[in-house]
Amino acid sequence: AGGSSSPWGPRAAGGTARLPAGMAALIKRRVGSSHLSLQVHIKIAVPKGIKFVGHPGKHHLTRKKCVAPGDAKPTSVVLSFSKLGQNNITAKAFAYGGSSCCQEGLQFAKAGKHAEDFYLDRPAPVGVDYVRRSILVEPEGLTREYTYSVFFCPNEKIHISTPNKYEYQYVQKPSHMTHFSVAVKAHNNAHIALSSGPHDMAAMTEIVMGGHQNTRTWISTSKMGEPVASAETAGLLSWDEFRTFWISWTNGLIQVGHGPSVLNESIIVSWAAPRPPEVKYIGFSTGWGSAGEFKIWRKEEADENHNEAFTLGVPHNVIPGSEKATASVIGDVMGPTLNNLDNLLHLPFGCGEQNM
Repeated sequence: AGGSSSPWGPRAAGGTARLPAGMAALIKRRVGSSHLSLQVHIKIAVPKGIKFVGHPGKHHLTRKKCVAPGDAKPTSVVLSFSKLGQNNITAKAFAYGGSSCCQEGLQFAKAGKHAEDFYLDRPAPVGVDYVRRSILVEPEGLTREYTYSVFFCPNEKIHISTPNKYEYQYVQKPSHMTHFSVAVKAHNNAHIALSSGPHDMAAMTEIVMGGHQNTRTWISTSKMGEPVASAETAGLLSWDEFRTFWISWTNGLIQVGHGPSVLNESIIVSWAAPRPPEVKYIGFSTGWGSAGEFKIWRKEEADENHNEAFTLGVPHNVIPGSEKATASVIGDVMGPTLNNLDNLLHLPFGCGEQNM
């Protein structure tokens, strides 16, 4: 950048450089003067994702130079890049006239000081220059791919897992349903709630199977309420296998029985409610030292759409912003295998089945 008594006009210059993420770059700028000694202040600005090495927390940095006539001086900063994509770096140069700045700077240097520290307040600049450079920051290293598969079958029963915590998980029942079968696997205390809302209600029917250390089954009219009907059922539940029961509330008659179908001869406990309960949601819970597994009605029988969520894991040393995922829906269990046969030709990370 050069200047005389007439001001420079603003100018923009552009260009693109490629740089791997995490690398540091040395950015150099050269300033020169043609006739007068100039005090030149260069202000370099960077966006988020770029840091000045040695100047934490700053997004702009100013360098000050005293440039003698016919001379040119370089200045530089070291930058560290952490954000992928296009990044713009700008540099503005402000030139201030003054024939004695270099001599003053020499005196300051002899005194052990820097001339850059003494020209903070100056009148309007005699020249201004402006430069912008664009840098494309890209990830480097090996690209690795991971495949996660989730199989969804409409004929499959909805599976609910409950921890060793007395807290209900509610599922909306199909609108036409007045009874259902449930397969249970638990040490003890398999709790089922018939509720009008998706949460605990003051008035709800609670069925406890295998309570009191897998010795009793009962029905109550509230959460942890007093039993209105109970029966001795030693060893009713098992942690080693699923055991199937049915629950019915048809016409206000609440019944619990063995097996997949409503049969009078398989009733375990029964209670006639004063009025038919309003059942819209079914809650499932365990506790008192037992976790549990419940399999209820099939997914295709549900009134609402069925959702399944899973998390895609990424390595701990992944470059932030370089992750991407694709999803495909295939109507055949062999589809993912056939789709990924070409991955066997890449660098393998496991046995054949995992790669496929």
